Amino acid sequence: MSISGWVEYVSGAAGGVAGISAPDETTLVVQLDTANELLLNVLASPAFGLTGTTVDGSLRTTGAFRPNSDPVRFVAVSSDSPIAAIDLVNDVDGPAAALPAGFVDWAVLGIDDNSTGLDADIVRQALDLQVALVARQPAEKDRLGTLDAVESLTLANSVPGLTARFVPAAQGDYTSPASITVDVPLGALLPLGEVLVAQLEAAGASVDVVFAEPEDFAARMASGEAEVFPVIIAGGTGPASGVLRLAVPGAIDDVFGPQS
Repeated sequence: MSISGWVEYVSGAAGGVAGISAPDETTLVVQLDTANELLLNVLASPAFGLTGTTVDGSLRTTGAFRPNSDPVRFVAVSSDSPIAAIDLVNDVDGPAAALPAGFVDWAVLGIDDNSTGLDADIVRQALDLQVALVARQPAEKDRLGTLDAVESLTLANSVPGLTARFVPAAQGDYTSPASITVDVPLGALLPLGEVLVAQLEAAGASVDVVFAEPEDFAARMASGEAEVFPVIIAGGTGPASGVLRLAVPGAIDDVFGPQS
C-alpha cells in the first residue's frame, strides 16, 4: 500500500498508520509515499470508504451518495445517477416485513429473518466468525511459550463445528511460564476455555482461571487485565466461519495489535 507507515503497521512494528490522521471532525489526511491514482476510487467504495457519525449523530458516508439535511436521506452526487436519493427505513416489524408491504425497495436481512415467499432477490453476506486464542503477557517468552504449549486441534474439537486453521511455528526455545492467568467467558466458549486450562496445566503451568459473564469478560479485555483468553472476532473477508486461530504477537495476524 502506498500510504505512509502502512507496511510498518501491518508488520506489527507500529501501533497505527503514520500517514493517516484526522486534524478535525470533518477532515481526513492521507499521506502517500508514492502516487496512487486509484485511492479516491477505493475511498468511494462502500466496502472501503469512510463511515461513522457526525457530532450531531447523523450518518457520515462516502461513495456515490452523500448525506442530506435529513439524517436518514442520502442524495446522489451525480445528477446522472439512476437513483436520485436513498431513504433509510427502520420498520418496527423488521426488514423481512417491510419488503412485501412495499415500504422498501431493498433490505438487509438478518440471519433470523425469513425470506420465504419474498418477491425479491435476497443476498445474505454472513460475517466471518473466528475464535482466536490471544496471549498478551508482557514478556515475549511468556506469550510464545503459552501458545507453544497448546494443541490447536484438540482445542478446536472442544467446540462443535470449530476447526483449527493456523498454528504458529515455534520462534525459539520457549516453555510455558510457571504461572498463567486465563480468562474464560461463560457461554459458548466455556468448553474451549476449560480444555485450554487443562492443556496449560499439563504443560506444568499453575493456572489461575477467571470465569466471567460476557460483559465482565469484555471489561477485563478492554482494561488489559486479561492476559490469555479465547475471543470471537468477526469480519467479512471470506468463508472462514468456525475456525480457531492462534494470535502470534506482533505479527500481521495479531488480533489486538502489536501489544498483544
